Amino acid sequence: MEWVPALREWVSAHGAIGAVLFGAAYVLSALLFVPGAILTLVAGGLFGPRWGLVIVAIATSLADAVAFLIGRHLARDAVARLASRYRRFGVIDAAITQGGWRVVALLRLSPTIPYSASNYLYGLTGIGFWPYWITSGAFTLPGIFAYVYMGYIGMETMERQAKSTVEWALHGVGLVATISATVYVAVIATRQLTSRTTGRHSAGPARPPAERSSRG
Repeated sequence: MEWVPALREWVSAHGAIGAVLFGAAYVLSALLFVPGAILTLVAGGLFGPRWGLVIVAIATSLADAVAFLIGRHLARDAVARLASRYRRFGVIDAAITQGGWRVVALLRLSPTIPYSASNYLYGLTGIGFWPYWITSGAFTLPGIFAYVYMGYIGMETMERQAKSTVEWALHGVGLVATISATVYVAVIATRQLTSRTTGRHSAGPARPPAERSSRG
């Protein structure tokens, strides 16, 4: 992991350009199905908790928008084939059609479908672009912050920054509190999502997304 401190020095030396390049790489990676958690951890280590959160939030929002529009307009048939791999997608699609942004919010807090794939799959659902995009941007923030903060603490530990016992204790408490809150929110969201999708599934399946007209 010696490359991480070296990358941090490079980013610091290039200022805003380094942040923009990292953000662009993040967007591209998300579109290519690279797990976002790894890059989010790296962002926390490179930019710290504040700027790491800002950079990843912007990059994630851009990736959300591009993938959604690709799924809805540019590669709908290919994304429909991708959707067929996820058995629960039909139920989730029906729940989104009925519950709109509220169901998307629950899915972002407790992802049932892998994040990168879900960005494309939402383009097949009945939700409009703006409700989807705004909801995604808002409700991915808790998870982003948790990973950014873990990456920041990990970098501080790797570089053995000179800190007092009290400072390290506060860092530890903050990390535990962040993870606990994120897990708690995810559990609650999962329960709510299960309740919604189970209830909708019992009422009968919705029409396949390819048979509905696009909106948004």
